Amino acid sequence: TRILLAGDSAGHVSPLTGEGIKFSMIAGKMAAEAIIGYFKNRVKLKDVAKIYLGKLERSFYGRFRREKMLLKLSERRGISSSRLVYDKKIRNAIAEFYVDKTDITKKLPFIALRALKTYILG
Repeated sequence: TRILLAGDSAGHVSPLTGEGIKFSMIAGKMAAEAIIGYFKNRVKLKDVAKIYLGKLERSFYGRFRREKMLLKLSERRGISSSRLVYDKKIRNAIAEFYVDKTDITKKLPFIALRALKTYILG
């Protein structure tokens, strides 16, 4: 079968927020671009999936991996998110992430240091 998945069926949902509509639309566009490449004779059929997956990898797959890593780390360390929101700077970073202003995983060093301070100093 020659099928490209996008959206929920492909797991294009943020591990941290559950947001998926934006990522589904991006993936759908990328799938369409890869298929159009085939119909315009620029891409061989066997390469359509590789091109699509490459586009996904460069787009948001890295972000999803970092989000999963952040979740695993917080679960392993027993970090309670409720304690983190007492810190105004962490709260602002999380808010920026939820409104998609920034990729929170790029602020991990900042958040880790602020979280450590919150846990040590209370």
